[in-house]
Amino acid sequence: MATVKRIQFHQYGGPEVMRLEDFEPARPGKGQVLVHVRAAAANPVDWKICNEDMKLMTGRNFPRGLGHDRGHRRGSRSGRHPVAHR
Repeated sequence: MATVKRIQFHQYGGPEVMRLEDFEPARPGKGQVLVHVRAAAANPVDWKICNEDMKLMTGRNFPRGLGHDRGHRRGSRSGRHPVAHR
């Protein structure tokens, strides 16, 4: 699997904890899709996750990536399940 770049953080905090780093996405399993993300934006939910405001819902797994709003196209898939996209 190819390595990509993403903004991620290894601890809670503000912009000072964010780093552009290499990231290797997991291979898609049966019935899953790998999506090629062309653009991602940080939205208020991202800032709340990064600032620890949503720790009870997100847990403490690090590193975490930013960019829950995405522009993408369909990528490779595993299995025989059809993929619906808009």
